[in-house]
Amino acid sequence: MGIHFITVLFFGFVFIIVVLLSVYSERRSIKRAFWGTVGSLMLALLATAIFEYGKSVMHFVDIKQKNSEKNMGITEIDDALIETNNEDRQKVDNGELVDSKQEIDEGELEGSEQEIEKTDLLYDDIPKVENIDDTVLEIRALYNEARANREVYIQKEISTGVIAFYKGEKLSFIEVNGEKIEEKYTRWYFYNNDELYFAFVFYRLQENRLYFCNNILFRYIDEEKNVHDNGYGISECPWEDIVREESQKYFEMSR
Repeated sequence: MGIHFITVLFFGFVFIIVVLLSVYSERRSIKRAFWGTVGSLMLALLATAIFEYGKSVMHFVDIKQKNSEKNMGITEIDDALIETNNEDRQKVDNGELVDSKQEIDEGELEGSEQEIEKTDLLYDDIPKVENIDDTVLEIRALYNEARANREVYIQKEISTGVIAFYKGEKLSFIEVNGEKIEEKYTRWYFYNNDELYFAFVFYRLQENRLYFCNNILFRYIDEEKNVHDNGYGISECPWEDIVREESQKYFEMSR
């Protein structure tokens, strides 16, 4: 009810006091003074009710106007969103968005193909043993022929515990006796056209087999009988460096 209600009550009480003074001053009866007081209160309450009703009506009108303004703003936003959505739909209908997606997909595919082509070119520059199984069969045939003719080939001791075997004037294989050179493992090196193609490194039942082609170690069978194949070269063979160095040294000594 606020300040206005307090003001009305104040004037109402003032009015009542004035009435009571006038009543008593005229020496009227208490009964008439009582009803005069009640009447004054009723008038004060009626005035207050009328004032508050008018205030409520004005407040309701003000709220309604504000809500109307807010609704107008929301309608404008909705209209803008609808217009934007319509533009996007038109772009899809016209194929603009579809074309953009196709351009992205084509660009990604083109980039992937280029990377694959670059990788292929890099590997094309690296020597590789293409047919591992066929190459192994050829090596076994050469090995079996050399071992079968061991007693026929010309033998020459090129160092203590190291014997070279020749097929005519061509070097066939070299045996390095581990016991005679006070080493644990015995090594056999096999050559074809002056190139190492097979190495057999063993001590009793501990056997290592190394297969070469075009100077590439493409197969290694370790002491656990595990087969390691790689046409580009084996990296996990612990004997490779020793075999390459020693077989080359004894090859030069055999000439």
